[in-house]
Amino acid sequence: MNIEEKLKNEKPTEILDVRGEECPIPETLAAKKLNKMSEGEVLEVLTDHQPAVDVTLPYLAKRFGYPYIIIKKEDYYVVRILKLHEEEKGAVQLNDEIQVNLPFNKVTEAFLDPSILMSFVPQVKGVKQINYSAYSISMKYIIPFELPLFIKMEKYPNTIIIKYESYNKIAFLKATLGFDFFIYDHKKYTGIRVREWYEGPLKFMWKNEINKHITLAKDKLPTYLIKLISN
Repeated sequence: MNIEEKLKNEKPTEILDVRGEECPIPETLAAKKLNKMSEGEVLEVLTDHQPAVDVTLPYLAKRFGYPYIIIKKEDYYVVRILKLHEEEKGAVQLNDEIQVNLPFNKVTEAFLDPSILMSFVPQVKGVKQINYSAYSISMKYIIPFELPLFIKMEKYPNTIIIKYESYNKIAFLKATLGFDFFIYDHKKYTGIRVREWYEGPLKFMWKNEINKHITLAKDKLPTYLIKLISN
């Protein structure tokens, strides 16, 4: 059974009925439920609040890299979210939020420049801009090579998600590498979560590198951002 079939057909592990509640309650309660659930389980959320269907519940699923579906009923919606195993996601996420006392908009601007990768990904040796949202990155992992990198941004209430995606076109070595940066405006400070994922050959080897990158991100990003934004 693939992921889409599991979401459509499998009996949900937990059902959260938040009909009659408005944001941020549906997202907040769903996040608490997911946190307590085991990997591979399905959460079903019942809601009649349109912003929760259009924005906050999909955002919650995307934030953690979980697939979801939305089913329209007569007078409410069913949102099902699958809490994936890390192996299925092919990703490593920094669960601890990095907190910096820097303006939200300035931090967002910093992540729109992918040269920030050089602060916590040792394999990235250089970044060159091609056009507004496309770049070329120079990497060295055993051998040096160049990869295209594309950026897109998603806006949510008090949150920006910036996504980098890079891929290798060589036929016998198809690989895709991505970074997702979740930037939160907490008013008094800015919060950051980092997620890195890889699809391709030698996934087990690259996952070890991703774990190192995530650790370095937690250690290096605050200092890097403070120095960059303060100048």
